Amino acid sequence: MKTTHILAATLLLSAAGQVQAQTVVEDLDASGGLSLKELQAAYADLTEEQFVLLDTDESGEVSLEELAAAREAGLIAE
Repeated sequence: MKTTHILAATLLLSAAGQVQAQTVVEDLDASGGLSLKELQAAYADLTEEQFVLLDTDESGEVSLEELAAAREAGLIAE
């Protein structure tokens, strides 16, 4: 019984840690997309070349969908 509770608690803490680990990126100008500067505030090492790769629709901003796809593909850290 104790083992079950410990295992359940461990799984919950692990899941909570994964949620907290996601990098927060803010759309500071409320444009609906993320500029290079906004992404660099969260990902300091992000280069302009990497930004261009993330901006798959070439709009000049990275949408939340593009960011999610990049995270899912492992192109950018969560």
